[in-house]
Amino acid sequence: MAYPPKVLSEPTVEGYCNLFNISFAAGSDYIAHLPPPTGRCDLLARSRGMVIAGASKTPGRLVNSVVMGFGSTFLSVFLGTPRGLCVLALRVPGKDDLPVLILSTALHASDCRCDSIYLMYRQLGLLDTAVGMILLYTAVTCHWRSGS
Repeated sequence: MAYPPKVLSEPTVEGYCNLFNISFAAGSDYIAHLPPPTGRCDLLARSRGMVIAGASKTPGRLVNSVVMGFGSTFLSVFLGTPRGLCVLALRVPGKDDLPVLILSTALHASDCRCDSIYLMYRQLGLLDTAVGMILLYTAVTCHWRSGS
């Protein structure tokens, strides 16, 4: 937001402290009764009237996102490549109508399928699991690519 705009800025430790620690605002009376700061992040937080409450969950969440992203990408490519090669190489009836089919299914409201997916995942024990998310992301990407 500077004028003139800065292309390069000076990096600070504050961003890393905020990424890996959870902090909360505290009154000066509370901070005065605490032991001395133990590290650079603790010192920075106290200078701003904050106290570090503990480690953040960001690294674990980042790992989960990477696992789900790579898992669904690998599974989509693994399942989609043979299907695409078959459509290209073989004489499939209605092959010329495939783009219209993909577009028409993409315009279908996806909210209609949410209840049935939730019930199926609850029965299979896939709620709140990485495998469940990978399968769901794979189904969505394969649906968009193939129209099925």
